Parts: sequence; structure tokens; C-alpha cells
Amino acid sequence: AAAEEFGDVLAEGMVAFMHDGVAVTAATQRQWEVVLTQRRQLIADLMSAADRLDAAAAKPIAAALDAAGRRSAEITGFQLAAYVRTWRSDLESWRTRLRGLKRGGSLRAALDTLGLGEWSVLSEEPSSAMVIRIPAEFASVKLPGVAVAG
Repeated sequence: AAAEEFGDVLAEGMVAFMHDGVAVTAATQRQWEVVLTQRRQLIADLMSAADRLDAAAAKPIAAALDAAGRRSAEITGFQLAAYVRTWRSDLESWRTRLRGLKRGGSLRAALDTLGLGEWSVLSEEPSSAMVIRIPAEFASVKLPGVAVAG
């Protein structure tokens, strides 16, 4: 619950802003603080409701809500507003970068362009599984859908 709290507040706030016609990127620190206050009240209300459950059922719920509440107390409206601005800026940077990339080249050329030339492509045949030889320092990286040979 603690690890998810920032994202939960962010998602709830973004939905609330869209519902109210507020551009998420224009949301102010003060508006995010209102979202945080509402979230903290929700956690407190749920804690009260959990208190009415039997002890065995309430224990894991209370533990999760307590963790969420402790994490929520560390989050500020400034952090949320700054995160959204940075995220949107990153998206625009990636869009600009992607528009500048050539399409239709080989995987080898793509790896070189991305500065990953030390990765070795062993096969690019569409009918066979693609195999990429990964340098030792990246051996723990998992690539879904790609067979990896060490």
C-alpha cells in the first residue's frame, strides 16, 4: 500500500481534474493539496470502517491503510504538481526524439542509433526466434518475447 500510494493519489487526482474540466498539467500545488486532503480523509474513513470488523479481518486491512496513511503524510502537493509537469515534459521529449528516428532499418542499426551497439544481434529472420547476445553487465535484464543468449 505504501509503494502504491503516490500513484493512487496521482491517478485519483488526474481523474478528478479531468472530471472538473481542469487540465492536469495546469493543476496547481494547492489543487493537489486538496486531492491529498480528500485522500487522507478516505484513508481515515476506511480505518474507522475497518475498526468495526472482527480483529482477524481488520488486521491486514488496518496494516495496509496504516502504510498508505504514513506514505500519504510524506507526499506534498508540490511533488504531485512537479511530477505531472516533469512527466508531460518527458513525454514531449520522447515524441520529439521518436519523430527524428528513421524507420524501417535493421535491429542492428537501431541498437547502434540508441548507443547499444555492444549488443549483438544473432538473428533477424522473421521466421525464426530473434536472439540477442547481451553484454555481461546487462545479463540480468529481461526482455519479454525475446530469447536471450548469454
